[in-house]
Amino acid sequence: MVNIYRYGWAESHHRDLFDFVSRLMKNLETKNNKFAEIYEIDYPLRYHERGMYSLFSISLAPMTNVILSEIPVGRRSTGEDEVGESKGRADLWCHLNDMDIIIELKRVAVGLKGENQANHKKLQSEWLALQGQYESAQEHLAEWVSGYQLGILVVFPWAQDVEVIKKWSHKDGEKFVGNIHNALGRRCKFIAKIPIPKKFRTMEVGGGNKDEFTPFVLVAGMFDKIK
Repeated sequence: MVNIYRYGWAESHHRDLFDFVSRLMKNLETKNNKFAEIYEIDYPLRYHERGMYSLFSISLAPMTNVILSEIPVGRRSTGEDEVGESKGRADLWCHLNDMDIIIELKRVAVGLKGENQANHKKLQSEWLALQGQYESAQEHLAEWVSGYQLGILVVFPWAQDVEVIKKWSHKDGEKFVGNIHNALGRRCKFIAKIPIPKKFRTMEVGGGNKDEFTPFVLVAGMFDKIK
C-alpha cells in the first residue's frame, strides 16, 4: 500500500491535487506490480527516466483521456549577459476534472548502505536540475494552461550488500524517507513510498552478493498552482 507523506501541505489545501497525486501513486504501484508479475525479473520503476514515461502514461490513462508527452513550451533562459527565451519540452501533460496537470520528471538511484555525502550530492543535483527545468517554464505555461505544475523526482534506493538486505526493517525505511526529505529541503511537498512486493525486492543481477535489493521506490514532488 502506498504511503504519502505531506510536508507543509494540509489535506484541506489543494484537495483536487491531492486526489490526483493519490490516484496516480496507487496506479503506479498497480501497473509496476503487474509488469513484474508477467516478467518476474524486472519492473518499470527500475528503469531510467525515459523508460518510465510509459509507466506514468498508462497510470494516468484510467484517470483521463488526454495525455501527451514532450509538449513544446517556452522556457526562460539565463545567459552570462542577459535573460531571454528558449524552447523546451514538458515531459507530460494531462487534463482531468477541468484542470491541466503539467509534469516534469527525473529519476535518481541512491544507495541504501549509509546516507553518505556522495548520495546526497547526487540526489540534490538532480532535484536542483528538476527545479530549474520546472521553474523556467512557469511564465509560459500561465499563458495557456489552467491547473497545476508538478515536479517529480523518482528515487530508486538499492543495495548489493547482503547484510543490508538481511537487516533492513520498517524503521530503516522511515528513517530513509526522512533523510531524503531533509536532503531535498522545504521545496519538497510530498514523498510517496511505493512498496515493492517481497518476491521482487531482490533481483538477480550478478549472483551471490551482487544481487540488487530494493524494498520500495520513492516519488518526491514539488508543485505550484498555475495562475
